[in-house]
Amino acid sequence: MNFLEVATTVSLVFLSTALALILIRIKQGPTTSDRVVGLDLTAIILIGVLCATAVRFSVESLLDVAVALALVIFLGTVALAKFVGRNSS
Repeated sequence: MNFLEVATTVSLVFLSTALALILIRIKQGPTTSDRVVGLDLTAIILIGVLCATAVRFSVESLLDVAVALALVIFLGTVALAKFVGRNSS
C-alpha cells in the first residue's frame, strides 16, 4: 500500500466515526438548533467522504457531485436557519 491509500483509508475511518457520533447527537439533540447543526455536519462529512473516495479511486466526477452537494446544503442551511429563526421569536 502506498501513502495515498493509507491516508485515504485513515481519513475514511475518521469520517465514519465522526458520522456515527453526529448521528447520536442528532437523535439526542435537545433543541431543534442542535439537530440542524448535526444535519449540516452530516452533509459536510458526506462531502469529505466523496472527496476522499474521489482521491482514492481517481474518479474526478465525484468532486463535481461534492461541489453540487455543497451548494444545495448551503441553500438548505439558509432556509432552515430562516425557519428556525422565525419560529423561535
